[in-house]
Amino acid sequence: GDEINTAWSEFAPQIKGTDLYYSSLSEQRQFKKGEAPRQYSIEMMAKNAKNKGEKLKFNDDSRHTAHADFNKSNTKIYYCLCDYVGTTTEVRCEIWTRSIGNNNNFGDPVKLPASVNMLGYTATDPHVSLDEATGKDWLFFVSDRPGSQGKLDIWSVKLEGDSVLAEPVNETLLNTPENDVTPFYHHQSRTMYFASDGRQGFGGYDIYQANLNEMGDWHDFEHLPVSYN
Repeated sequence: GDEINTAWSEFAPQIKGTDLYYSSLSEQRQFKKGEAPRQYSIEMMAKNAKNKGEKLKFNDDSRHTAHADFNKSNTKIYYCLCDYVGTTTEVRCEIWTRSIGNNNNFGDPVKLPASVNMLGYTATDPHVSLDEATGKDWLFFVSDRPGSQGKLDIWSVKLEGDSVLAEPVNETLLNTPENDVTPFYHHQSRTMYFASDGRQGFGGYDIYQANLNEMGDWHDFEHLPVSYN
């Protein structure tokens, strides 16, 4: 409804408790006199997932802020800060995190290290789930960095606090020569949901799922039916 959706794009919804966190490409900014205004994304929250969305305090006034996600212990929020590349509509992103304190107050911003935010490449679509084998947070993200199989690929890395425990891994079985994006791993069922325009589907981006077996391999790929696609 109009409480959430605008004439621009609303995306990356995330339910936390009863509240809806989402990104909205609805803010128009002009940084230089005579320069045409450009659309920027902001991170929003709607109480009880139905009231009018409110702009969160940690939005950056000079960059896109988007794609917020929370870890399972509700101690960290992960999100993207992004910039236009020159005068084009292309956007390049970095993944940042903040600690969550009492009353859902957000701490200081911490940029994830260069192993995730590789210079000159995008790191976007962060999703944090749980690796039940180790009890560590498991960050999935999307990047066009070297080692990708094509355009945008899904990568993963284990986390502990603000530390990245190893080099990110390309999830090769999920990826295609085209774009593979928006990972969401439901750890209770060991199911990954993601979007791709590089698999046989109805055209453009479709949603797919895959299961993680005991060997750590993705299998049982399934193209979600109508009306998801």
